[in-house]
Amino acid sequence: MKISFYRISLLIVFLFGLNTITFSQDNNLSYKIELNSNVSSEETLPFWLTTNKYGAVPNSDNLTLSSGFFQEFKSSSETNKFDFAFGTQLTGSIANENDVIINQLYGSMKWGKLQLDIGVKNREIVFEGLSSTNGDFSYSNNARSIPGINIKLTDYIKLPFAKNWLSIKGNFGEYLLNDKRVVDNTYLHHKSLYFKSQLNESLE
Repeated sequence: MKISFYRISLLIVFLFGLNTITFSQDNNLSYKIELNSNVSSEETLPFWLTTNKYGAVPNSDNLTLSSGFFQEFKSSSETNKFDFAFGTQLTGSIANENDVIINQLYGSMKWGKLQLDIGVKNREIVFEGLSSTNGDFSYSNNARSIPGINIKLTDYIKLPFAKNWLSIKGNFGEYLLNDKRVVDNTYLHHKSLYFKSQLNESLE
């Protein structure tokens, strides 16, 4: 009975994806539908089949169906125009533990290089996925993204008093750790501040 329930759930996700295709043709949205199956001779899958998947691939023999749609920003960070983006992605899996999860559900607003993200949003993978921390010990691309709010500078801005020799960028975020934990309603606070100095045309 449990298997049947998740088969129905996967069918709903698939139909949602088909509707996304029709919707995206008229509104310039990008859509994504993936059907994957992983089988291993061991009890768990090889590491590289589950890494950098944001917790969407079960670590056992599985069949997964993922569907989502995304609206990206239309203007670049160099133009001081108000812009918005949004996205949603669902994944259903039949494995040792059947599940349907919300991978992403977010809205973003941007003005120039200042950006606000609200909801559950995957971070971009840096260093071609070779970094186990993706450049930050607070997160892991092997785990599901967590809901929260984050305001950040997407690129360095020059300080008015420093002219060309000093630029900054940073972020301020609050997140809710919504998994099963010993302490309920646990929050993650994350902030950063980066400085960049350009000493000459070839050295910064």
